[in-house]
Amino acid sequence: TTGGTATGGTTGTGGATGTGGSTGAGGGTHTGVWKVMMLGNSITGTCYPQILSAQLIAGKHTNFQFVGTQQASNTDCGANTPAVKTEGHGGYGVTYLPSTSARPKCTKQPQGCGSYAELQTWAAEAPDIVLMHFATNDVWDGRATSEILSSFVAVITEFRKNNPNVIFFVSKIIKLNPSGCGSCLTNVAALAAALTPAWASTNST
Repeated sequence: TTGGTATGGTTGTGGATGTGGSTGAGGGTHTGVWKVMMLGNSITGTCYPQILSAQLIAGKHTNFQFVGTQQASNTDCGANTPAVKTEGHGGYGVTYLPSTSARPKCTKQPQGCGSYAELQTWAAEAPDIVLMHFATNDVWDGRATSEILSSFVAVITEFRKNNPNVIFFVSKIIKLNPSGCGSCLTNVAALAAALTPAWASTNST
């Protein structure tokens, strides 16, 4: 589990290689195509997957496949951006996903805002790498930082049931300051401050 910063949908500071890194108890040697899942809300469903895929291919990285139940096929993402799979779900909140979630059922959109059953479906795809930018809607809804963090851990735990060696990149979310949400910037900052290397290390295998 590696913390990082997303800025406009790109991988920012933080990186995947830690100083003095080693293979942990859950580690192993990967062979074959890397199955990569983009996991989150609408930010993860709008151009981010296509642009990243195009950038990887342009950088001569081709031994990967994006997996997911959604088709990211926006045609306005620029040149050479292929249609790829994603788990970017508009309006979803990570705090709806744990089996122990106490949030009332979401009624703001017909498809809901996420559920444990959906989390199980995503985890069953058994990706090798998950790029998670989640909690924008949770912050907007005023959910506590502690609840968001525990939901992150629940998501990671569920994926590890299917692939113990799954590598998670947990991003600090992009700042948001929508009309009517006077606490959003403060709550984003609180979540960013909590996503420390120590948090990542504590939850890493």
